Amino acid sequence: MNWKKWTITIFITLFLAVNFFLTYKKDSKIIKTNYIDEWTAVKEQDLILAKKKAGVITPSEEQYVYFDDKNGQFQEFLVKKGEKVQEGTPLFAYSSTDIESSKANLEAEITRLESELGSIEENITQLESLKTDLSAGLENEEEVASNDLMLIEAEIYDKELQMGRIESEIEKYNTLIDSNGKSLDNLMIKSNVSGVVKEISRNLKNPLITISSDQQQVEGILEEEEVLEITEGMKVFVTSPALKKKKESTITEISSNPIEQPKVNRKSQYRFSVQLNQDSEEEIVNGAHVDLKIIKQEVNNVLTVPYKSIKNKEAKSYIYVLQQNGTIEKRSIQTGMHVNQVQEVKEGAEKGELIVFQPSTLKNNAPFFTPLNTKEIETNLIGKMEKNEILRYIGRGFLSN
Repeated sequence: MNWKKWTITIFITLFLAVNFFLTYKKDSKIIKTNYIDEWTAVKEQDLILAKKKAGVITPSEEQYVYFDDKNGQFQEFLVKKGEKVQEGTPLFAYSSTDIESSKANLEAEITRLESELGSIEENITQLESLKTDLSAGLENEEEVASNDLMLIEAEIYDKELQMGRIESEIEKYNTLIDSNGKSLDNLMIKSNVSGVVKEISRNLKNPLITISSDQQQVEGILEEEEVLEITEGMKVFVTSPALKKKKESTITEISSNPIEQPKVNRKSQYRFSVQLNQDSEEEIVNGAHVDLKIIKQEVNNVLTVPYKSIKNKEAKSYIYVLQQNGTIEKRSIQTGMHVNQVQEVKEGAEKGELIVFQPSTLKNNAPFFTPLNTKEIETNLIGKMEKNEILRYIGRGFLSN
């Protein structure tokens, strides 16, 4: 009986060895059934490639107000440090003593000229009356009256010329007075921005007044390699515990010069700024620290698969699609953006298709089977099956691999 046992044992061993050899032999024509325990679906979603940076809130600009002694002597400050000002708020004034004195002198000269003008007008009136009288007596003393009449007319003409010169002088002085009035307006220096008075130079050294504007920005620092991939105009989301909701903005400026003097053995850093849109309902103080999410690239409603589900070979990318006929299709795809563990698929896949989550050694058009989900087995159906049918399915399961 021992020879029978040995014969059976040798036969089973040879059978298994030949099957293993044929199954795993390279370029074997035997179709091996693949066991697939993890799969996923092709999804449609948005992909965002972003860079996280830190930032600090600062005024977007500072107005520097200067004192110029050519415009006159300093008179007084009209604001205090820390005071809130609006556009057009008076900041300081030059002394108006010299201008007011000059204006008073001009007004006195105009008064004198107007008095002189009145006297000349009265004199002309008298000459006109005398001229009328001489004209009436011209018939009796024709020769004498004629000479006197010519002298009176000449004098009237001369007086009228004097009046014209005086009126020109009065007009000139009025123009100078108007100019002094404008100069008085210019003696009061006003703010060009709305904001807060940051500094006041009491010793009259320039800048005399510094104003931090209400408009705010976020300042951050880019490393040398980041300047190559981040550009002005990129979308930015600003978040902070001090803000109720994130603010959307853009990078408005990236400095072309490094923050510190460049050195050979040290990487350079560059300052960038993000304009912060004003929100009357929500304020954040200057100096507050915020988080920035810079959007480098963004695509919407694109097909995606897990990066692990892709096999790359000879500069080509493939996914393994589970077909309804129970086979696996090796399919070439064109990839797009890669974000973390998600890969965009531009061509070669459709939404909802099932793919192998992490393929290893799979063959194209090979059959596959998945784990049995005992929770979904209906026991009442098993009870209705015949023994031969049950054994046939069990045997097919063992022989599938």
